[in-house]
Amino acid sequence: MIRFNKESVPFEQTGFFENIVTDYLIGKSELKDFYTYTPEYSTFEKIISDRKKYAVDRTLLIDVLNKQYNELKKDPGFGIDPEVLMNIQSLDSENSFTVTTGHQLNIFTGPLYFLYKIITTIRLAEELRRKFPANNFVPVYWMASEDHDMDEIRFVHLPGQQLEWKTSWTGPSGRASCAGLTTVIDELEKLIGHDTVGNKLILDFRKCYDESISLSLATRRLVNQWFGKDGLVILDPDDKRLKKKMIPVFRDEMQNQTSFQLVKKSTENLAGKYKIQVNPREINLFSLVDNRRERIVPEQGAFSVLNTGTKISTAEMETKLEVQPETFSPNVILRPVFQETILPNLAMIGGPAEIAYWLEYKQLFEKWNVFFPMLLLRQCILLVDSRQQEKMLKYGINSSGLFESSDTWIRHFLLHSDGQAPDLSSIIARLGIELKQIEAIAEATDSTLKASAEAESKRILSQLQNFNDKLIRNYKKKNEDTINQLKKLKESLFPDGGLQERKTSVISAFLRFGPDFIQQLKDALDPMDLRFHILFEKKD
Repeated sequence: MIRFNKESVPFEQTGFFENIVTDYLIGKSELKDFYTYTPEYSTFEKIISDRKKYAVDRTLLIDVLNKQYNELKKDPGFGIDPEVLMNIQSLDSENSFTVTTGHQLNIFTGPLYFLYKIITTIRLAEELRRKFPANNFVPVYWMASEDHDMDEIRFVHLPGQQLEWKTSWTGPSGRASCAGLTTVIDELEKLIGHDTVGNKLILDFRKCYDESISLSLATRRLVNQWFGKDGLVILDPDDKRLKKKMIPVFRDEMQNQTSFQLVKKSTENLAGKYKIQVNPREINLFSLVDNRRERIVPEQGAFSVLNTGTKISTAEMETKLEVQPETFSPNVILRPVFQETILPNLAMIGGPAEIAYWLEYKQLFEKWNVFFPMLLLRQCILLVDSRQQEKMLKYGINSSGLFESSDTWIRHFLLHSDGQAPDLSSIIARLGIELKQIEAIAEATDSTLKASAEAESKRILSQLQNFNDKLIRNYKKKNEDTINQLKKLKESLFPDGGLQERKTSVISAFLRFGPDFIQQLKDALDPMDLRFHILFEKKD
């Protein structure tokens, strides 16, 4: 059984996070007007009190959830954990609230940060129940089932391998047929199905994907399989009754282009100091027709749907909105408003990009009188296994040094190894000072000699620097194996130069750390410890 030792560093020391995120986490005054609640446990007493002032149709929410979960009840091979059922029914109480994360429907759950989102959400609900026992807190996974960027979800990355789900589907991902995924699972089985963990993963994938009519149902089954005992409630927003709640917002958006104006104002206020994550469009809605998701754009007092040739008058659009609200789909700007309209939510758990773009939306929420929740950065993690630790120790790399470049690692090794690398830099620097004195003497003797002295100094220093570079190149060549090992170590920890959590698959982590990997993550993490965490594997 594996365990983890945890070390943590401030986000700003990693070099991987935008200033808007690090400034938000440390409470910079420049961002105070863009959020309501600081991410601290103590803030929740006020959040709970404030949230009760905003109405939520709890009966509708429970009815929709029960209907969606009925799909799991139909097949005896699946089930609903009592913790989930209890959490759904608890939402009927005014003292029951949600904490929510959202994510795309990556096949087999995708990269590691999906797990980190879910686990942060579950752990936050657990901690809030302990600290505020008069209330119940329900962890919710809001499936991004209407997102249509299939390229972001149809690949599986394994060390040295990339598997692809070959699908021609281009519409809302949740409605996609799972056809073709059996082939991917077959390929995956050849790669990983050779031990207990690999075989268990393959069984889970076959059970959830082979027997599901849609990617939304398959994802619900898989995530429920792994997190049902934690009471995680999964909501698919692609539902007509839920969309009806958004008719006033959608109407205002169509008639007044409200989100464009307000978010544009926020981005203008942020742009002087921060990189803007999302820029609004004139209308931030898609049309969902015939399993296609296409943008709605204003056109000479009417509307058109891009890539379809469809034009709709204002009167026709109003009728469509009232009769078929399910044919409208919010984009990245209106989706958060939809989420907070439907759920009695206290906190949004998201990645760095999500925190950045939610900070653009506060005025939008205020305009439509929708509760603006706490913005909580999900846990961000680097996993270091025992073999990687051994190499770190061998080459003198500590936790803070992990985020330096591989060139820095190499230079440090070459300068501090037993056979210390020859480096004339300090000698050359001292000589440069002496040559300056010679130049001064030459100028004082005869001003016409100044240029000649400076040229000679430059020639001497250039030749010495070239010789120094040659010495270092020769030394590196003698240590080529070690340098290659350092580069491989860097790549294994930061694939393609990025964060591990965004590239390494959940599958790879299970195979490396075993079946209790998820539980060990839960044990190691505190959702309010807002630092970057390095989890070092230790074995009992």
